[in-house]
Amino acid sequence: MRFRDVYKNNLFMLKFVWKYYKIYIITSILISFSSILTPLADVLGPKYIIDFISQKKPFTWIVTVVILIFSIEILKSIYYSWYYKFITPRAHNKIKGGINNLLMQKAASLDLECYENADFYDKYTRALKEADIRALSVVSSTRDFLLSLVYALTLFGVIVTLDPILLLISVVSMLLSSLFGLISGKCQFKYERLLTPFEKHLNYIKRVFYEVQYSKEIRIFPISKLLFKKYDNNIDKIDSVLKTRGKKLTLLNILGDTVEFIMTIGVTMLYLAWKIYNGVLTLGDFMALYIASRQFSSRLQVFFNSFTQFYEHSLYITNLKEVLDYESKIENSSNSLEILEEKITDISVDNVSFSYSEREVLHNITIKASKGEKIAIVGHNGAGKTTLIKLIIRLYDVNKGEILINNKDIKKLSVKHLRSKIGLVFQDYQLYSASIAENVLLREVKTPEDEDKVWFALKQVGLYEKVKELPNGIHTLITKEFSNEGIFLSGGEAQKLALARIYIKDYDIVILDEPSSSLDPLAEKQMYENMMDITKNKIAIFITHRLSTTVMADRIYLIDNGRVIEQGTHKELMELNGKYRRMFDAQAQFYREQAEDGLAVL
Repeated sequence: MRFRDVYKNNLFMLKFVWKYYKIYIITSILISFSSILTPLADVLGPKYIIDFISQKKPFTWIVTVVILIFSIEILKSIYYSWYYKFITPRAHNKIKGGINNLLMQKAASLDLECYENADFYDKYTRALKEADIRALSVVSSTRDFLLSLVYALTLFGVIVTLDPILLLISVVSMLLSSLFGLISGKCQFKYERLLTPFEKHLNYIKRVFYEVQYSKEIRIFPISKLLFKKYDNNIDKIDSVLKTRGKKLTLLNILGDTVEFIMTIGVTMLYLAWKIYNGVLTLGDFMALYIASRQFSSRLQVFFNSFTQFYEHSLYITNLKEVLDYESKIENSSNSLEILEEKITDISVDNVSFSYSEREVLHNITIKASKGEKIAIVGHNGAGKTTLIKLIIRLYDVNKGEILINNKDIKKLSVKHLRSKIGLVFQDYQLYSASIAENVLLREVKTPEDEDKVWFALKQVGLYEKVKELPNGIHTLITKEFSNEGIFLSGGEAQKLALARIYIKDYDIVILDEPSSSLDPLAEKQMYENMMDITKNKIAIFITHRLSTTVMADRIYLIDNGRVIEQGTHKELMELNGKYRRMFDAQAQFYREQAEDGLAVL
């Protein structure tokens, strides 16, 4: 990596810090330049005290030096305490909050395919893990760089005045130590990259054990033993990497320290002792030069190690920039595209094919729907039904064919505006640790009208009476993660709450993916009746395994292995006597057998 790239990357990160908390950079620079006073107390102070004592100078001279040293140290203490105990914690909070917020916003704008790209997802994981810490580290390295530079220049003046030859010893010592530091930094980054996939696996397993949705199965089934084994395997893999890294880094550290000790203790001390022995230096000079040479070498090493640190930071920042610079093909395309002002009156999926990587999921799919029509899409798991929905709402783009809304290619429409016209509930819907109202609106409750919308939606899905009895009503939190007053919902209640989302807005299209999988037959019947009523003048598309509900559809599409193999009304498909009829008869027979056994009531 070129020096220019290292410089630009670290400056890039400093701009982030400046954006979120300017005073942190200002105070860091001030603390760096205040270091010019430190050598006066650490080096020249002891020299003059020793020389004054050996030369029998008035004691008041010694007192004056001590007072100056004390004044410098107390001022440093006050400023350092304010900087490290007041400014730094606030800076950490502001910077971490700002950068993590930025990364979360970026995550929300990534195309869905990014989550299926292992390389990109690893980059994102590293960015999320490192970004805030790396921002703070860049400031720390910049502060230490300037502090060491100012400190070293001050010491340079002291040493040149007393004995210039000592500079050569200090510089050689520093260069050798920095060389080992540079090699060590490269090794460190290499091993961090090797650890990323194992640490990601560990974090996933830890998450499983503290998230509520996994709690029942972990206690009932032996899955925990499998997870424990996987956890231990990843710990062993990390240990193997750390073992290899540890040997190399330990050896580099020992070699670096040994070289430094030989130069700064052995060579320096013998040289200065020889000077005193021959009467060239005073005892005070010896003390000042020995302290100055060790600190000069140390500060120079920190100064040059800063370049190593900046190089290491740059490697991580490059990773972060690749994530931040990623240009979404779908999610960021809204601003430059047409906004569909009119209501959606028809949708057409024309000869659409789509593949995940190289595996084709949909092949030449053609489906049409107009205002007021109810479309059912049926088929076995993995047939491609949900993928088709993801294409309609542009979570993915088709590989072949086109999807038209009001005869306009959806790729030419603002994706955000298009989605705002579609009410959608996925099969794998999510509820959040937020209030009932926020889970229905999926945004902040701002007005009394918002509350009215929530209550109306809850009536439509049959949750009104239950929520009405709660002390905090629609402001009750889902789960008890943040409050003991929160509630847990059953599977059916959770699905009803998710379904309530389609009633809060006058959507042009309503899409439901397995909307009744957790509902009992009566709740399912009521849900479909309500949906048919609210979508009278809309396009309704629902995916379902329960074919008893498809009798209400105007048209049914049976998808098998990514192809539409049958289409028509329920009556037409039953008369066709094909796969749809076999699936319908099999389900009907199942329910009849349950009823005869007393296990179900039709």
